[in-house]
Amino acid sequence: MVSKRINKIVLICTALALLTGCGNSDSTIDDKNADLVAVEKTATNTERIDNNLPEIIAYKKLISDALQKPDNSDLGVAVINLNNDDIYELAIFDGDAHNQGAHLYTYKDGQVISLNNDAFPFYGQYGSFSYNPQKKKVFYDYDSSNSLSSFYFSFEYERENIKLDYSLRHEIIYDSIDNVDDHLYYVNDNAVSRKEYNQVSDDLYSDFFNSDTVHLYYGDSFKVDTIEDIEAALSTSYPISKDKESESNDNIFDRIIDKKYDSYQNAYETVINYELTNSSEDQEFNFIYIDDDNIPELIVGKNGYYLSVYTFSNGYVSLALPFSAYGMGGCVEYEYAPYKNCIRSFGHGEETYGYTLYELEEGKIIESFETSSFYGADEVKYTNYTGEHLSYTDIKKIYDDTCYSYEFWPMGGGYSSADALEILRE
Repeated sequence: MVSKRINKIVLICTALALLTGCGNSDSTIDDKNADLVAVEKTATNTERIDNNLPEIIAYKKLISDALQKPDNSDLGVAVINLNNDDIYELAIFDGDAHNQGAHLYTYKDGQVISLNNDAFPFYGQYGSFSYNPQKKKVFYDYDSSNSLSSFYFSFEYERENIKLDYSLRHEIIYDSIDNVDDHLYYVNDNAVSRKEYNQVSDDLYSDFFNSDTVHLYYGDSFKVDTIEDIEAALSTSYPISKDKESESNDNIFDRIIDKKYDSYQNAYETVINYELTNSSEDQEFNFIYIDDDNIPELIVGKNGYYLSVYTFSNGYVSLALPFSAYGMGGCVEYEYAPYKNCIRSFGHGEETYGYTLYELEEGKIIESFETSSFYGADEVKYTNYTGEHLSYTDIKKIYDDTCYSYEFWPMGGGYSSADALEILRE
């Protein structure tokens, strides 16, 4: 896992997909900076496959042999293309348990080649992994079963060769009374600071949430129970590749982020136009002051469902908080204390509930502290994400002074795109 921040986003993106539908937006896109946001949307449905392709014939035999082995009642397969070439790869899932990812295969010179090895006998966890055909990368996060360590792996893929590009590890050390005592960070097994870790993880995060990235789940695979199922399972690919000639949404987004603006008004106007182009929903916008630099942050989202936060500094706009869902289950709400550089969210699970505090740091909204309590219990568990060595008493005091002395306002949209653009032009 890249970081706790990214792991939360992965989970809430999945939740949002289940909770929200898509509607048509009737918003009008302003033509200023239109060259940055003119993107042609591409389909992401499946495409038909010629069952007589050499690799498909070879994969039929591979799956047929797999069916003969015991304990293969949950077999799921998906034909994919890891690098947008002329050869399809194959993903085989055994299920969606914690230690069940995908077994990956390719084809070369008349042979099926396994991309698994001793270090990585499968890719992913809980029956899912991600890949980006344009960037020729495979990646996934992985949580240890005891939740003391989290990992993120990124691989480069070139035909039959797959190699580990980045390995990130975050370990949490608890003290004798079960409060977080320290955080250890590693990049490619080398100990690094929290800042260095976040710098690498932010780069990898951009690949993970790139619009060309495919997140493949066991539930999306074709379930194969008998020999008769194989033909249909190999007749479509998942998903159809995007037009190689068109510019991806993320290239457009990168140009928006990399461009220097003469004012936050111009920067946010470009962002709003980009968001309108790349969303099928009626989004809402707002301007809030998180810290005391007298430059507002831009909120984009749908009240009660999700939000993103942009910030502006020294001529550049940054995506401070990527797409984050809220409203029911997990995270219930986001709030902020104006000009105090303090954001908090309230969340709950089946057995516990608590608050998470965040701060805006170098263009990113990151966690600082978290509380967790069991329902009906008085004991509060505090987690420190700052990287500073603080005692339980120090953490509790900082948390109490923040949560109980600041005035918090709800974070959310309040203006239509037309109203938000008019405010920026005043």
